[in-house]
Amino acid sequence: MQNLLLAANAVGLGAALTTLPTAFALELGELLSLPEHVRPLAVVPIGYPAHALGPPRREPVSDHAHRDRYGSRW
Repeated sequence: MQNLLLAANAVGLGAALTTLPTAFALELGELLSLPEHVRPLAVVPIGYPAHALGPPRREPVSDHAHRDRYGSRW
């Protein structure tokens, strides 16, 4: 999935990993003609974005990571 998302972005496509449609796994499987033993676990819609994508915004890991317990900054 990671490589698919990175490749889509590299060629200017928008993509997002979502598991929401899997709440309807049977209907989704029927729509996609999946064999009965195959259950979708995630969906990756890919398409051209409405506006140009810029570089990803990166925040320092230390703003979101905790050491040993929640609230103890890394």
